[in-house]
Amino acid sequence: MADAGPHAFTTYGWVVCLWILVVSFQYGYHISALNQIQAVLTCRDVGTTAPPADIVLSPYGLPTCIPMSDATFSVVTAVYTIGGLLGSLIANVIMDSYGRKGAVCAASAMVVLGSGLMGIAAALPPLIIGRVFVGVGAGIGLCVGPIFLAEVAPSKIKGAVGVLTQFAIVIGIFVTQAMGLKLATPQDWRTVLIFSSALSFIQLLLSGLIVESPTWLTRRGMTQDLLYAARKLWVSSEATYGYTIPHDNSEAPLLGESEEDVEEQAAKRPEDHDTAISIVQLLMAPELRRPLTIQCSGVNAVLYYSNDILSKALPDVGPYVSLGITIVNVIMTFPPIFLIERMGRKTLLTISASGALASLVCVGFGLNSGMVGLASVAIIAFIASFAVGIGPVPFVMIPEVSPLHAVSALSSVGLSLNWIINFGVGLVFLPLRNMLSGGDPEKEGRVFYVFASMLAICTVVLLNVYRGPTPAVALLLLITNHHQPRPAPRRTRSPRSDSRPAHAYTHPQSRLMALFRRKKAPADENGADANGDGKKEKGSWRRPANTAFKQQRLKAWQPIFTPKTVLPAFFIVGLIFAPIGGLLIWGSSLVTEITLEYTDCDTLNPSSSNNSLTFSNMPDFNYRLRSSQSHAPFTPPQYAFINDTSGPLGQQAQCFVQFDIPYDLEPTVLLYYKLTNFFQNHRRYVKSLNTDQLKGKFVSVSDLQNGDCKPLARFQNDTGRFAVYPCGLIANSVFNDTYSGLTETTGSGSNYTFSEKGIAWPGEAKKYATTPGYNLNEIVPPPNWGLRFPNGYTTDNPPPDLKADEHFQNWMRTAGLPTFTKLWGRNDNDRLLKGRYQIVANMNYPVRSYKGHKAIVISTVSWIGGKNPFLGWAYVAAASLFVAVAILGTIRHMIKPRKLGDMSLLSWNR
Repeated sequence: MADAGPHAFTTYGWVVCLWILVVSFQYGYHISALNQIQAVLTCRDVGTTAPPADIVLSPYGLPTCIPMSDATFSVVTAVYTIGGLLGSLIANVIMDSYGRKGAVCAASAMVVLGSGLMGIAAALPPLIIGRVFVGVGAGIGLCVGPIFLAEVAPSKIKGAVGVLTQFAIVIGIFVTQAMGLKLATPQDWRTVLIFSSALSFIQLLLSGLIVESPTWLTRRGMTQDLLYAARKLWVSSEATYGYTIPHDNSEAPLLGESEEDVEEQAAKRPEDHDTAISIVQLLMAPELRRPLTIQCSGVNAVLYYSNDILSKALPDVGPYVSLGITIVNVIMTFPPIFLIERMGRKTLLTISASGALASLVCVGFGLNSGMVGLASVAIIAFIASFAVGIGPVPFVMIPEVSPLHAVSALSSVGLSLNWIINFGVGLVFLPLRNMLSGGDPEKEGRVFYVFASMLAICTVVLLNVYRGPTPAVALLLLITNHHQPRPAPRRTRSPRSDSRPAHAYTHPQSRLMALFRRKKAPADENGADANGDGKKEKGSWRRPANTAFKQQRLKAWQPIFTPKTVLPAFFIVGLIFAPIGGLLIWGSSLVTEITLEYTDCDTLNPSSSNNSLTFSNMPDFNYRLRSSQSHAPFTPPQYAFINDTSGPLGQQAQCFVQFDIPYDLEPTVLLYYKLTNFFQNHRRYVKSLNTDQLKGKFVSVSDLQNGDCKPLARFQNDTGRFAVYPCGLIANSVFNDTYSGLTETTGSGSNYTFSEKGIAWPGEAKKYATTPGYNLNEIVPPPNWGLRFPNGYTTDNPPPDLKADEHFQNWMRTAGLPTFTKLWGRNDNDRLLKGRYQIVANMNYPVRSYKGHKAIVISTVSWIGGKNPFLGWAYVAAASLFVAVAILGTIRHMIKPRKLGDMSLLSWNR
């Protein structure tokens, strides 16, 4: 049949939607309202158990906290669920008696009263009573909100508008958590509660401007009000109020009403409509109990304990873990806005349940295997899967699959069942986890297998009852229906019309079956098939051969970029990048990195000997500890300087650095040196070497002088000309500070040594030779190698074995940035124990002449390598950008959609 319903909201219609969504926002807001201010509300931050009369009063004469134990706080939290259950049970009576608008006003009034009472509570009883009132308001609002939205939404966007219920809930959770981070203080925590009361009070004040539900007005026979509401809400008011006649590709409703039943119901006179049923009558009707399966998974309660799991992996960002979870929930609620009409309710539920099921199994496996990282990623994947389908789709399905006379009771019972199951799961989760694990922390994941089984059973039951097309068929129908016109009225053919038969437009299922019945088209008399791909015809020099390739008849995909294809793609890219960035940041947070800058050590007053060192505080140092030990205490490092001119060359100027290792470092432990403001990436510097010479080949002095090594290619004096080996600027500027091992200054005085082997990439040695391709009397060392070869190359001090000199190989691998670190040594076997250590740096390398700095870096590694959170944050920033563009595009498309294929928008038609 033709689609006769309204297709778009007016601006006023969107205002009504926002007004309705406030009740869903309040439900989500109060889920986390007390959790964020728990510490300050219960006087835990104050550290007192005194009665309220002895507690400091705020400027308004109210106590700054209300002392209570954890058990009492649990009761205060739990009564919200009890109030929600009560509100859900009475919601159908209020909706049927006073209308959808009246029910929203009743919910708002309860929230105004309850939040206001909690905001001014000076003792425990008013806090509990206010919490119950808020729960009652949330229960009523959660029942009436989805129904009201479904009844005012235009038929073409009914599913997308229905998803906004879940979106408003997660926005409410997000807002209260964000507010709690700043307002969780003794003077400001009441603002969190007063804000909720003020918002609902504003909603009540605006209620006089809001129209009633057209469906409820239809059942009451209020024709004038109905027409007024339709004109205000919809661009097109030709509607079948309360019902949307399905198209050929729509999913069959859960209760199995046919189109004839719908048309018959819509055609009834107001007084002939079925009387609204009660909850008892609903429970007595088996065919009406089926939709309740939607509410029986109970998985929503698993979200209560996701913070505990993620906090084990990221203990230092505990206050922000719940906020991060909510952000993921908010982001993942956007895709269903587009996908629910495009893919269908059942397909979306199937994908969501499959992802949630796999995530719960991974959570259990990760916790049982000690893989907290896997469990953390799986929890986030579960939240994302939940938000895609299981969270929002039930709010859309119940109003759609229910008969008009049962929708209020069915919503009331369904939401009541949801409150009961979530309360029960939240109550038994911790005892069940402890029972199944037997007190073993490595077996805490077993409880998630129970939830996975429960989710699997409920999903199978629901999908068997819900008689829509299977996911595979729905997807194929989506493909075959994409950009296909709807059947047009049959017209009389003119002689100029094409030869398309009258049955060219077929049922989508027939087009789907045609995909599997296609046969090769018959060949024409020249041997070519219908596509012209059969017999190849050799072309002349002017005419290409008659092939699909040369005649440009190859099949091609020509995508049409529309908001429904581009915006989900942006969401998908953002949702892929975000967890990748999170993993990279987490991997970087596992690394410990200690940086000790000793540039100005030689400016200190020299100590007389090693036994009488005069230490000074090191001005520049940096401890970047791993996340789980970020608050480990340590004593600031110190350094001392000795200038012993009688010592061997290269070891006369020595810097003694003492520093703390705040906790045990597991191997591998790496020792780097760090330079700043050294531009190894300069073009002439990078080219200043001769690869043939480094490989042991003989290169004449004249060739070196005419090559890239100039001006450090040769040395000339009265005795002749000599080749510099190795030649060039890179080799001449090789870093020549040296370091000792670590010596413990307290306790046993043990040493921790670093190996200088295995510090270069394995392939680097292939670039160098063991011996030069010259005689000793033909070469000289670079000018800056004087400390190592004071008398030049001799038989006693021959040229270095560059193939084995890994320090030289690291230096010759030039850095791309002016600040860089290069590996000096490593220890792959021994744990570096907690304590205070001393390292000696032989200061030979000048850096102040070019305004540079040098430092020692001690670091561990993780699966990602060293400490480098930049890459992870780059992924997160890219994900945020993609999601932000997608959200803005979604808002723009919903508020002011652009008509596709509008020829008037072409430049030559303006």
